[in-house]
Amino acid sequence: MKQAVFRLTSAALSAVLSASASMIPAGAADTAKPDAPQEIASVVKDFEPLSGDTFTLNSVPDVPMKVEIFQHSPERANLLLYQNDFKPAADELGASRLYRMEPGDYTIHITYSYVMSSKSNNLTLSYDFSIDNADYSAAPTLHEKTNYVMNLGCNTLVETDSVTPKTGAPKTAYQNSIKTETVESTIGMYACHRGDFDNNGTTNVIDAQLVLREYVENFAGNTDRPDAANSMQTAVCDIDGDGRLTAMDAQSILVFYTESFAGLTPDWPDGAPDLRFAAAES
Repeated sequence: MKQAVFRLTSAALSAVLSASASMIPAGAADTAKPDAPQEIASVVKDFEPLSGDTFTLNSVPDVPMKVEIFQHSPERANLLLYQNDFKPAADELGASRLYRMEPGDYTIHITYSYVMSSKSNNLTLSYDFSIDNADYSAAPTLHEKTNYVMNLGCNTLVETDSVTPKTGAPKTAYQNSIKTETVESTIGMYACHRGDFDNNGTTNVIDAQLVLREYVENFAGNTDRPDAANSMQTAVCDIDGDGRLTAMDAQSILVFYTESFAGLTPDWPDGAPDLRFAAAES
C-alpha cells in the first residue's frame, strides 16, 4: 500500500512536470578584513556617541545576513540601536561594517541561513559584549577609546557537523591609546545546493521524488531505515523551513526545476534567488 501511494504521488508530480513543458566556494570561506569599513547609521534618531568607541564587524561578503545590535542600560533597556542587512557578493558596501558606540553593555544578533539560496533555514548567532569607559591610568591599560572587533568566518558544513555557530574568548590589546577587543566567530553553511537531495549539483525531478519518498516513509513510521535522509539532506530540502520533509517541499522542488527547465530564472517560495542562476546572470 505504502509503495503504491509513493508510485501514485510520484506519477502525479511527473505529470505536472510533463504538462509544464559560480556559487559559494565549496571550501571554507576566509574572513574579509577590508581597510575601510562601511559606517552604519543608527536606527535611533539623534544617536551621536561622543566617546569615539566603535564596534567593527568583519564578515564574509558571499553570505547574506541580518545584523542587529541592542544596547542595555537603565535608560535604554534592550534598545535596538543598529539594524542592517549584509547582501551577497554583489553588495557594493563590501563585508566590513563599523558601528559607533558609547560605553555600555550590548548584544549583537547575526541572523543567516545555513542553506545556500535560502531565507527560511535560519540561525542566529548571539553575542554579548561591553564597551568600557576610558581609562587614563598608567600603562598598560591606559586608553581613551575602545574598538571591539568581531571577525566572522564561514565554514563549509558536511552532514556530520554541528550547525551551531561558535564564538571564542575575546583577546585584548592596547596601542596608541586605543583598547582593542577582538573576538573570532564562525558560522557554517552546507555546500549542497538547495533542493539537491542526492547532492549531484542539480535540483531536479529526481530530488523531488526522493523527498516525497522520505515523506511517505516517515509517515508510515519507517524512520530508522539505513537510507533515511541525513541532517544535510533534510536541511537543504526543507524548503519551507519547518524542520521536516513533506509533500509541499517536494512540490516546491518540482516547481523550481520546471521553471528552470523551461528556461526561466526560478526563485524559491521564500523569494530567495538561487545562487546558481544568480552567478550565471552576473
